[in-house]
Amino acid sequence: MRGAPHYHIFLWIKNAPVVNIDRPEEVCSFIHDRITCHIPNRNPLPDFNFLVTKYEMHKCSKYCTRNIKDLCIKKLI
Repeated sequence: MRGAPHYHIFLWIKNAPVVNIDRPEEVCSFIHDRITCHIPNRNPLPDFNFLVTKYEMHKCSKYCTRNIKDLCIKKLI
């Protein structure tokens, strides 16, 4: 198994903008304001910080750069 277990889901949120009906900027802004992530601070949570940076952050491998050397297919670097 690659990576951590995760879900692919759809959410219906009351009063949310609708893709392909509302303006794309409005949809993007709605998503950006509500879906976030951050790396936990090392000082109060050293173990949690270690786990997130070790297992949840993308690190390029030969697979990622197989098409163009030094260009990640995930477009993260």
